[in-house]
Amino acid sequence: TDQLAASAVTNAKIASDAAIATTKLGTGAVLQVVTNSSASGLTTTSSSFVKAPLDVTITPTSTSSKIYITAQGMINSQSSNQWIDYTLYRGTGTNLGNATGLGGNYSDHDTHVPAVVAMLDSPSTTSSTIYSIYIKARGGIQCRYNPDGFLCNITAMEIAG
Repeated sequence: TDQLAASAVTNAKIASDAAIATTKLGTGAVLQVVTNSSASGLTTTSSSFVKAPLDVTITPTSTSSKIYITAQGMINSQSSNQWIDYTLYRGTGTNLGNATGLGGNYSDHDTHVPAVVAMLDSPSTTSSTIYSIYIKARGGIQCRYNPDGFLCNITAMEIAG
């Protein structure tokens, strides 16, 4: 098999519009990264999950791709000794956590705590896919997502499968 000499390929010789086919990158390669930020908040007393104002949309290039999602925000209880739960949804109907979500906080009155998510999903689609943060209050209390208008972020990364 013929091979190029090591000095035959340099950065200066590679065209600025050159691309490597995703099939050549291999399993585990990051194919695309999409991020979104929001300073919006939400207040609810719902004991069912309610969509918070933080989501990201990604369109996988292959049905075998995995999507790694990270998100950070703040949650806050307006009652003493009560739970607030948060989770990540794919679309509007697929909770990627369980019945109580991916995390929660048992809060003293007006305590602000981080809500952090890291999840690897296998959507098996090449259609546009939205991932969103959802929160709920246990026991009918008032809970808030991002009550002080911090900049919250969510990022989706397509990983070659």
